[in-house]
Amino acid sequence: MAVVISQMEGEGDSLDAPPVTEPMQLPMRESRVNEVFKSPSSPKFRLSLSAFRRPENTIRLTDSDPSKHLEAEYDLHSLGCGVLGHGAFSTVRLAIRRLDGVKVAVKSIAKHDALRSRRLRPRGKRDLEEWEMLRRLQDHPYVITLLDVFETDEEIQLVTEYCPGGELFDAIQKKRNRTQSMRRGQYSEAQAACITTQILRALEDLHAADVVHRDVKPENILLADNDDSAIHVKLCDFGLARSLFRKPSSDSLS
Repeated sequence: MAVVISQMEGEGDSLDAPPVTEPMQLPMRESRVNEVFKSPSSPKFRLSLSAFRRPENTIRLTDSDPSKHLEAEYDLHSLGCGVLGHGAFSTVRLAIRRLDGVKVAVKSIAKHDALRSRRLRPRGKRDLEEWEMLRRLQDHPYVITLLDVFETDEEIQLVTEYCPGGELFDAIQKKRNRTQSMRRGQYSEAQAACITTQILRALEDLHAADVVHRDVKPENILLADNDDSAIHVKLCDFGLARSLFRKPSSDSLS
């Protein structure tokens, strides 16, 4: 028992003693951080969350005007506006353009995800790839049209045209749930052929521009309107798309 008490007294003495510190460790760490995040042009500069939170070293992933603000030009809170859908890294909302009252879709991408995920910004790319793709495919008849882009310290906001018909997947599900008496329980062969032809036209032009979508599915195909007699679809969600730049073959004949 005496041994135990003496050990406890010894432990108490050790706790009262001032802790041993290394005064040079903290300054060294601060110096290292300042070196890494010194400037965006520094060869050791890393695109990380702590970096873009620094006002003096704000990382820009688009060429949008920093003085522009989304809510100054688009109304996201009027009656009928709200969330249209969620993705792995984004949220899409319905908004109204203040200038002319036109409905638009606003896709908000967290900047943290854009900096961290190779799905959104592949290695070696500084800009957000989805924004680059949509800008290159501007005004394509079968690809969603990019109207505007905004960027804050926390988000990238892509403003695109709004397609009232919604996702092709939802339209197929609704048709399946209708009664046979309505004779509209599914798309006809001619309608399916029309949809397929338009998507193939879009993919053909994408591939000609060295762009691969990599996520073609009914959820990423939008109906431009609700007119079944003249179906018009548009390919959307280029979050997984990649730009492939062709290199000349070394064994090609001159």
